[in-house]
Amino acid sequence: MTVWNDITVSVLTKLIASGKSQREVAEIMGLTPGMVIGKLWRLKIKSGIPKSEKKERPLKIAKVKRTEKERHEKRLARLAVKKPGRLCFNLGITGRIL
Repeated sequence: MTVWNDITVSVLTKLIASGKSQREVAEIMGLTPGMVIGKLWRLKIKSGIPKSEKKERPLKIAKVKRTEKERHEKRLARLAVKKPGRLCFNLGITGRIL
C-alpha cells in the first residue's frame, strides 16, 4: 500500500514551504520522519532550517579537542628533552637524528 499520491504530496510540499521541519511534517501527516525525508529527496525538494538560523557547534567541544592536542604536544616536548632518540620513534621517523 502506497502512502504517496497527489493529495499527500501537495500537503507535504505546502507544509515544507510554510517552514515546518521534516519531523513536524511527519507528525502532522502521521508518517515516520524517514518516509518524509525520503520523499523530499526523491522530489528533489530542499527543506530544513536556513544556515543563518542553524545553531553553531558548541565551543566547549572544540576547546576539549584543542586541549587534548596541546597535552600531546607537551608530552612530545618532554620526551624530546629527556630521551631525544625516543621522539624519532614516536613520530615514525627511522634512524637517529644527529
